[in-house]
Amino acid sequence: LAWLLKSSPPTHAHGLEMEIAERRGVPHEAVLAGGGSSDLIHAALRHWVQPGESVLLPQPTYSEYPFVLGAIGAKVSDIERDGLTWSIALITEALAAGPAHCVLVNPNNPTGSHHAVEALLAVVDAHPRTRFWVDETYCDFILGRPTLERAAAQRRNLVVCKSMSKAYALSGARVGYLVGHPSSLATLRARGVPWSVGAVAQLAAIRALGAEAYYQGQWERTAALREALAAGLRDLGWHVLGGEANFQD
Repeated sequence: LAWLLKSSPPTHAHGLEMEIAERRGVPHEAVLAGGGSSDLIHAALRHWVQPGESVLLPQPTYSEYPFVLGAIGAKVSDIERDGLTWSIALITEALAAGPAHCVLVNPNNPTGSHHAVEALLAVVDAHPRTRFWVDETYCDFILGRPTLERAAAQRRNLVVCKSMSKAYALSGARVGYLVGHPSSLATLRARGVPWSVGAVAQLAAIRALGAEAYYQGQWERTAALREALAAGLRDLGWHVLGGEANFQD
């Protein structure tokens, strides 16, 4: 730690990106590391989204998205729905308007609703003119870790945003990354700020990626605790479905 604190880190976290690429099975050119997902959200969306452009953003969702899109001056639209969750059918219906961008958080924060990656990928492929940003910060907590990372590395209209703050308990280190087609990330990479990920954070992330067995056990324990909580709520008369809880008399 003493050596790390007084040593300048790799300028653009290339070693960390190589480690992520190997662990996720994607080309290293398809990975872009940053100082947490919020750093990447602000950098990428401010680069790709222009003032006045249309963005489909189902809400409620992670508050950073409406904040940065509002600051850009984008034309943000929501979807009509019952309750807090959105369905693939409703997203497909809303995409008929042809928004330039679509931001989806899967699993969603704060509702916890989750949609199958196969269904999402079908939507992405059916709308090649829309750039899809899928935030998978919480996907590691879903057993089986369903992710669109490999699909994003092969598609120009899909980018996956990942944070290591939650699933790897590294919130204080501030490490996140994007996975996208190399051509999609090239310009963003060239505009990147040097040393956005510190030396301690880079090494912590690499060590965490090498301790997947430990984290897998923690994720499984979290899933079991979550199911136990849901069962307890049902025993109390709550109906829990798709991240929503409604009290039943």
